[in-house]
Amino acid sequence: MGFNLIDGQPEIKVRYHCRIHLRGFVIDVVDGMGGIIPAGLDAPDPDTLNSRFQHDLVQPIMSPPWPLEEVTPRAAIAACLTASTDENGTRLCYREENLALLSSSTRDPKTPDPSLYFLVANAELRLEDRPLKAYLPNWEDSRALYNSIDSKMLVLRQTMVSHTKWNRLMVMEPSLLGFVRNSVTVRDVVILLNGHGRPVVASKVLGNDAVVAYRMKGETHVEGMMEDEYIKEMQDLGFV
Repeated sequence: MGFNLIDGQPEIKVRYHCRIHLRGFVIDVVDGMGGIIPAGLDAPDPDTLNSRFQHDLVQPIMSPPWPLEEVTPRAAIAACLTASTDENGTRLCYREENLALLSSSTRDPKTPDPSLYFLVANAELRLEDRPLKAYLPNWEDSRALYNSIDSKMLVLRQTMVSHTKWNRLMVMEPSLLGFVRNSVTVRDVVILLNGHGRPVVASKVLGNDAVVAYRMKGETHVEGMMEDEYIKEMQDLGFV
């Protein structure tokens, strides 16, 4: 997901205390987090020692109703799980719901499928005041999984696994769905940097000089964001 309106060259400056300054702006805060499957907790990441870190699901508390009429929650879920690509790696059409992937997603404890483990960990995350599992038509019918699996679906599920590994679902304050690294916590912020086409997530830190800076945690995929809807005035953001 690129932002064509800010595709200029990055502006990088090094200032006092070796702090790097980049031009960009904060889009909004992380409001809710999905759970992490046990395998995801094995990834070595010092951020998981942070006192704010929670591996269990954290429900959003600030997000208003789903804001985008042209993108349904179901379409956002389907696209987010595969990073907006189909079984051929082609970018999905905007607003496409990909019912095949959602319909084949079930709560089947007997299936050793990492993609299903990820969905189980995030099934209760609320979106538009409903849990994510409410948007999966056959969540309680394990037969649907076996009736719908074909070569295309296997590729889609593998795509889903590759994009969700070491990641968890998150809800941004405008009620947008995305996935972020496991180490991200509620109240971290999503930032767009000049010259970088994907949003990044960072935590706020307060330096010895009492100036707010940010510590980068990695890129994020946020489904449903329009190219110009969230553009704000560029600022100098300090990173440590």
